[in-house]
Amino acid sequence: MHNEMWSAALGWAIRNVTFKNLSLCTRDSKTINPSLILGYNEAQRVEGVTFENLKIDDKVISDQMEKPRWYMVSDFVPLFINEHVKNVKFIAS
Repeated sequence: MHNEMWSAALGWAIRNVTFKNLSLCTRDSKTINPSLILGYNEAQRVEGVTFENLKIDDKVISDQMEKPRWYMVSDFVPLFINEHVKNVKFIAS
């Protein structure tokens, strides 16, 4: 498929993206496939991604949430982030 608006050439980067008020109900799901945030390389990376009020089941996920100290917030989210992604935050407002 060819579209004049889009190109297969590499871009520069993706920066400062906010996702607000997303929710996921895992209780009724048989399979949960993780979302992917993937940068291409160090020059074409993804940075500054914020999830605001992300709710999984009935729990709001944030960097300040109560959790065992050896857990990372991302351990609660079905999400894969590669090494070319920087500064991902989970906040509650």
